Amino acid sequence: MKRITARCSIGLAVILATLAACSSGCCRRKVETYSLEAPSGGWSKHLPPPADKEVSDLLDGLKPGDSISGFPVAAVGAVNTSGVIPIVFVKDGLGVTIVVSQLSEQPPPPASTRKYGVYYQVFDGLKSWDATEVTKIVNGIVERLKRTEDHVAEPKGLKPLPRPGKPA
Repeated sequence: MKRITARCSIGLAVILATLAACSSGCCRRKVETYSLEAPSGGWSKHLPPPADKEVSDLLDGLKPGDSISGFPVAAVGAVNTSGVIPIVFVKDGLGVTIVVSQLSEQPPPPASTRKYGVYYQVFDGLKSWDATEVTKIVNGIVERLKRTEDHVAEPKGLKPLPRPGKPA
């Protein structure tokens, strides 16, 4: 009886080791690909509707596929229902949305021109780059706005960023 129990234990150990190895990826077929990026449920489904000519002109022709400071533009959005322009950057599983609005004091923007405030926020739950990297992107957007703000009409529907709500 001891021999049968020992064989069963060894057999069970081999099966468990095989299952563990396969679940870690070592048994994948050569045609399968593996990404270190966690599946986000398709962040590209959450990109804003594309910008019109007014927004494109204001942003000095910025479009998806361009990059600012080495960070690729995934989308340049139209003025949304909040009255702001969203610009999405995604690279290496990290992402950020830069938001352009009319300039206002509340909330104060991290960067601005004479007419526009430039803010940033998380995009679709993706982790963001560190503040130094995001600041490079924000400053790149500010440079574009400074080149165009005096001779390009403000896009219709653009508003100041809504004031933060009062704490409950």
